[in-house]
Amino acid sequence: MDNITELIPFGHEQAISRKRLCTISGWPDRVIRRAIAIANEHGEIILNTDRGYFRYLDESDDPFFEHYIARERRRSKMIMRKIRKMEKSRTEELEFV
Repeated sequence: MDNITELIPFGHEQAISRKRLCTISGWPDRVIRRAIAIANEHGEIILNTDRGYFRYLDESDDPFFEHYIARERRRSKMIMRKIRKMEKSRTEELEFV
C-alpha cells in the first residue's frame, strides 16, 4: 500500500485506530503518523478522534474538523512562542559575549 488515504475510511463513525493502520499497512507507527501529516499538507482532510483516524465526509464531521483546526492553531501559537523566547535568549547571550 503506497497511499495512506486508501486505508483511512470516510466519516467519524468509521474511524480506524493507528494500531490497526500499522497492522494492515505493515508500516511502523512513526511512518503512519508522518504519512498522515504529509497527506494533510497536500490537502487531504484526515482527522482523528479518540476512536481513530478518518477522512472528512460531510457536515456531520464538522465538529471534529473544527476541533482539529483549533488544536492545530493552539499548537502553532505555542511553537511560535517557544521560537520567540529562544531567539530572545540567543540575542541576550550574544550581547554578553
